[in-house]
Amino acid sequence: MYDERVGEDSANNSANGFTSSQGYDEQQYQDQFQDSLTIKVGMLGDAQIGKTTLMVKYVEGKYEPDYIQTLGVNFMEKTILLRSTRVTFSIWDLGGKPSK
Repeated sequence: MYDERVGEDSANNSANGFTSSQGYDEQQYQDQFQDSLTIKVGMLGDAQIGKTTLMVKYVEGKYEPDYIQTLGVNFMEKTILLRSTRVTFSIWDLGGKPSK
């Protein structure tokens, strides 16, 4: 999974040699980045403090004003390119304990 909003990791970036008009090979595109790293992130905290909102804003780039309580666990991933290394963030949003 690639984040199309990051210019360095975009299939439309002509600097990497693969443009959408050429029709690139996905495997070739992945092979040009030899290093990869996965970072697991656990979001913990009290209920209704914004853990899910922060995760969605980072991964999808949008703000959802409607509050939906997390029951159990939410999971999202985001991959970015950092100095020719693919870095994947595996983000676990653990539901907070409801206040009494």
